[in-house]
Amino acid sequence: MAWYHERSAEEKLTVLIRYLVHSFPLASILSRQVGDRYHVFIIVPFDGSPEKTLQVETTVFRNRSLRVEGFAALLSTLNLRRLFDQNDRYDLNWFGRQPKARHASTFYGASLPRTSQISAALA
Repeated sequence: MAWYHERSAEEKLTVLIRYLVHSFPLASILSRQVGDRYHVFIIVPFDGSPEKTLQVETTVFRNRSLRVEGFAALLSTLNLRRLFDQNDRYDLNWFGRQPKARHASTFYGASLPRTSQISAALA
């Protein structure tokens, strides 16, 4: 069974898509699986401005210890519009997969040049 057929994963994926549609109402949201590890969302603005990419580790969706409500709360703290003002790409990673993972703040990143990427970690 594919990871997105799991009820919890499907619900988190739905929450993320709704978040993206709400955050970028004047854009198309395209999505595709990249191997077993990543799911990529491409945000294509209708105004012709550059595409933005959100890459999410599928472990974010599959992790059963992160409930849908918690995932939605984490997304609500993330301001992708502001982040995408300075960056074209954003990576949402799950550090909980490593037993000795360092617990950092919910999301981390830095102001980098427009063409670079930044990462976020869910802890």
